[in-house]
Amino acid sequence: MTSATLGEGGPEVGPGSILEVAAQVFGVPISSDALVGEERMTPEQFTGPVNWGLSGGSRRG
Repeated sequence: MTSATLGEGGPEVGPGSILEVAAQVFGVPISSDALVGEERMTPEQFTGPVNWGLSGGSRRG
C-alpha cells in the first residue's frame, strides 16, 4: 500500500491516515515503524552538475 492508494498530496493524507487504512485492509493494527518514507529529488539534485560539452576525445571518421 502506498500514499498513492489514498491520493497523493491531499491534506488529509498523512502517516496516520495510511496506517488506519492499512489496518482496515489487513485486519490488524499496523505500527508506525512499518512505514517507509521517501524524498523526491529533481534530476539536477540526483545527477549533480552536468557538463553538456563533449569530452576531449579524438574524432574518428
